[in-house]
Amino acid sequence: MDLHYKVTFDECKKHTPIPLYIHNKRRRIGRRNGEVISCSPKEREALLAFKRGLTDDNGDLSSWRGDDCCNWDGVGCRKTTGHVISLYIYGGNRGLRGQISVALLQLRHLRYLTLSGCGLFGRISQNLSNLTNLVYLDLSFNSLLLDDLNWLSNLSSLSHLDLSDNNITDANWPQRILKVSSLKELLLAYCHLSDGTYSEEYLFVNSSSSSASLSSANLGGNDLTLRTLGWLSNIRSLVYLKLSANQLDGVVPHSIRNLTFLEHLDLSHNKLKRVAPGSLENLSNLTLLDLSYNELGQPLMELTGNLSCKALEELDLRFNKLSGLPPDFVQHRQLVELHISYNSLDGILSKTTFTKLDNLKWLDLSSNDALSISPFWNPPLNLNNLYLSSVNVGPKFPPWIQVLEDLWRLGLSSCGISDQVPNWFWNFSTALTDLTIPDNQISGTIPDLFSGQLRSIDLRWNRFYGPLPEFLNHTRSLKLSHNEFSGSISSICKLSSLVTVDLSDNLFVGMAPNCWENMTNNIQSLNLGNNSFSGEIPESLGLLEIVSKLYLNDNDFSGKLPSSLKHCNNLELLDVAGNNLTGTISEWLDGANYTYLKYLKFRQNKFYSDIPQEICNLTQIQVLDLSKNNLSGKVPKCLNNFVSLLHTNSVYGPSPIYTSFMYLDSPHMLVQWKRKESLYEGILWLLKLIDFSDNKLTGSIPRELFQLKGLVSLNLSRNALEGNIATDIGDMEMLESLDLSRNHLSGAIPTSLAQLSFLQILNLSNNNLSGRIPTSTQLQSFNESSYAENAQLCGSPLPLCPGDAVSPPASNPGESDEERRNGFMSFSVMQDLFISMALGFVFGFWGLMVSLMMKRSWRISYFMFFDRIGDWAYVKTAIFLASFRRN
Repeated sequence: MDLHYKVTFDECKKHTPIPLYIHNKRRRIGRRNGEVISCSPKEREALLAFKRGLTDDNGDLSSWRGDDCCNWDGVGCRKTTGHVISLYIYGGNRGLRGQISVALLQLRHLRYLTLSGCGLFGRISQNLSNLTNLVYLDLSFNSLLLDDLNWLSNLSSLSHLDLSDNNITDANWPQRILKVSSLKELLLAYCHLSDGTYSEEYLFVNSSSSSASLSSANLGGNDLTLRTLGWLSNIRSLVYLKLSANQLDGVVPHSIRNLTFLEHLDLSHNKLKRVAPGSLENLSNLTLLDLSYNELGQPLMELTGNLSCKALEELDLRFNKLSGLPPDFVQHRQLVELHISYNSLDGILSKTTFTKLDNLKWLDLSSNDALSISPFWNPPLNLNNLYLSSVNVGPKFPPWIQVLEDLWRLGLSSCGISDQVPNWFWNFSTALTDLTIPDNQISGTIPDLFSGQLRSIDLRWNRFYGPLPEFLNHTRSLKLSHNEFSGSISSICKLSSLVTVDLSDNLFVGMAPNCWENMTNNIQSLNLGNNSFSGEIPESLGLLEIVSKLYLNDNDFSGKLPSSLKHCNNLELLDVAGNNLTGTISEWLDGANYTYLKYLKFRQNKFYSDIPQEICNLTQIQVLDLSKNNLSGKVPKCLNNFVSLLHTNSVYGPSPIYTSFMYLDSPHMLVQWKRKESLYEGILWLLKLIDFSDNKLTGSIPRELFQLKGLVSLNLSRNALEGNIATDIGDMEMLESLDLSRNHLSGAIPTSLAQLSFLQILNLSNNNLSGRIPTSTQLQSFNESSYAENAQLCGSPLPLCPGDAVSPPASNPGESDEERRNGFMSFSVMQDLFISMALGFVFGFWGLMVSLMMKRSWRISYFMFFDRIGDWAYVKTAIFLASFRRN
C-alpha cells in the first residue's frame, strides 16, 4: 500500500531542535561602559526593507517599530555589540507571504536565520553566500525555487540546514551538500529531489571526508531510489536517517551495514520487497527501525534473523506482506514497541512467544486474519498497549488478559469472541484508559464503573444487554451502538466530559432525558438513532453549542424541532429522519446560522408547507434529503447557491474537526442511493445528493438546479412537477443517479441527457413524455422500466417509433428524383456484383472437379500433393510437442 503524507513542522524538526535562544521573542539590550547598546541603524533599515517585501495579513511583524530593533519580536542581538545575530520568524498561520529581500545580506553578523512557513516564494539568490557566519539556516515550508545550491560552499560554519518543503531542482545537490564540511543536521524533506546527475566515484570519496560531521539527514517525501542509499551509506557518521515516502524499490542493500553509528533508520512508505541477509547485521546501535508501508514479502522470521541490533527499542513493520509466525525476539530484549499489523502472518502464537520481552510496552498484531493466539499465551507482563484486532482470539474470552495489570489500551475488535464477559474483567486493571472490543459476539451486562481510569469505551456490535450502567465522570468517548441495552439513558447526564456518545441501534424507550446542559462545553457528536425514544426532542439539546454531528433518526419523536437548535452553529450533520416530526422547515431555519451544515436528512417525517428560500443559505450543503414528507409549493430556484455542489472537483474534504481529535468518528449516514438504502461511513464527504421525492411539489424543475455540476444523485420522483426537462440537464456531468418518475413532466427527452457518461440509474417512468428517446450508447443501455408509462414515448428500448419498422428502402419525403435514381443505381451495382461472385464460384469449382474426374494422372498428383502437406504438418507438430514437454 502506498500512503503519501506530509510531514508536520514538529516531525520535520525531530532530532534537530532549534537553539533555545532563537525562541526568545524579546531580548534584553546590552550595556557597554554603562551605555545602552542598541542595534545599528544599517541593520535596522535592512530588517525594515525585508518587512516591506512581505505581506503581513495577521500582523506577525507588528512589533517591528521603534528605533531599537533588538526589542523586536524574533530579533536577537549580541549583548556586547548590538549586532543582529539571530532572526526567527515562523509564520505557521500562513499570514505572511512574499520574497526574500536582498536587504538581509546587510546582516553580516547573522548566525541563526529561521524563516519557516512564511509563504516565501521566488528564486534563492546566490548572494546568500555572503552570510558567511551562518551556523543555523531554516527556510523550510515555503515555496522557494533552489536551482543552484553552489552558494552553500561559502557557509563554512553551517551546522544545521533545513530547506524542507521547497522546490530543489539542482541536479548536483548531493555534491553541493557534501562540500559543507561543518554540516551536522540536514533536512530536505518534500523538496522534489531525484537522485541527481553525480559521479559515484566523487561521492564515494567525498562523502566520508567532506561530511564527516553529518549526523542527521531527513530526505523523506522525495523521488530518491536505492542509488541514493548507496552513497549515503558512506557517510558513517550518520546517527539519524529518514528516507520515507521515496521511490526505494527492491532489496535493502548490504551497503547500509556500513552505518555502524546509526540509531534511527526510517525507510517507510516505499516499495521495498525484501531485506537482504546480513544487510542490517552491523547496526548494533540501532534503536528505531521503521520499514512500514512497503511490500516486504519474506517470512518474518527470515527478516528478523538479520537483525543483530541488540539496542533496538522500536520496530515498525506495519502494512507489508510478511508471512509466518512472529519469532520470540529473544535477541531483542530491549524492544519497547513492536508493530506488525496488516501483514499475512499465520499459525498459532505459542505459549512463550514474546514472554521474555520484559521491556515491551506496545504490541500491535492487528489485521493478520490467519493468525491465532492460544488461550494459554503468556503475554509480556509490562504491556501498556495491546492491539489484536482481526486476530483469532476467541471463541472464549481470553483469560491471559487478567495478568496485564499495567495495561492502558486494549484493542480486540473482530476477534471471534462469542463468550460472556467474566466478572474479573471490569476490575482487572485500574490503569486501563481505552477499551475497544467491537464487532464480536460478546454478551453479558456491564456493572457500574465507579473506579479506574476508563476514558474511551467502544463495545459496538456485540450482544450486551440490560440497563445502562454508571460510568466514570471523566469518560470522553462512549460507543455502545448495535447492542441490546434497554431502559433509561439518564445516567449519562452526569458525564460532563463526554465528547462522543453513540447509543444508536439499541432498545432504549421512553422520553429522551432533558439534561444536556451538563455537556455544553465538550460534546461534539451525539447519536441516539434507531431506538424507540418518544415524545418531543429535548429543548436542552440546543445548548450543545459546539456539537457538530447530531443523530436522532429512526425513533418515535414527535412535535416540532426545538427552536433552541438555532444555537448549534457548529452543526455539520443533522439527521432526524424516520420520526413523526411536524411543523415547517421555515420555523427551524428562522434566525439560524448553520454556516458549516453539510449533511441534512429530514426524510420520512410530517413536515409540511413549502421548501423555503432560506434553505439556500446552507451554502456548504452536500447531502439534502427532504423526501417522504408533506412538502408543497415549488422547488426553489436558488439551489445554485450550494457552492459545494457547483463544481465537479470539490475541494471540500473532511473537516479538520473529524481528524484532529482522537475520540471523534468520521460522519456517517444511511442514504437512499441507487434504489436502496446504503450506509456511507468515512467517505460520506464524497457523496453529493439532493432528494425531494415523495412530496407534493408542483411547478416546473428550475433550470438553476441543473447548474449543480458536481451533483451525483438527484431524486424528484413522486411529486406533481410539470413542464419540460430543460436541455441544461446535460451540464450535470457528474450525475450517476437520476429519478424524475411519477410526475407530470411533458415534452421530449433532451438529447443532452445522452452526454451524462457517469449515469448508472435512470428513471423517467410514469410521466407524459413524448417523442423519440435520443440515440446513444448510454440511454439505450437502460431497460424499458426506465421509460415505462409514457404513452407517447417511443424508440429503443421501447417499441419503435412510427416509420422505424424494417422494410425495403423507401424514399424520404424530401428526397429528390436524382437522389432516388442514385440510390437505385447503387442498389443495382451491388446486385450485379453479388450475381457475378456467385457465377464465378460455381463455374470455377465445378471446372476443377470435372477436370480431376476426367484426367486420372491429374487426380493422382493432386491428392499426393495434399498427402505431402499432411505429413509435413504432422512431423512439425510432433517436434514442437516434444520440445515443449522437455521445457
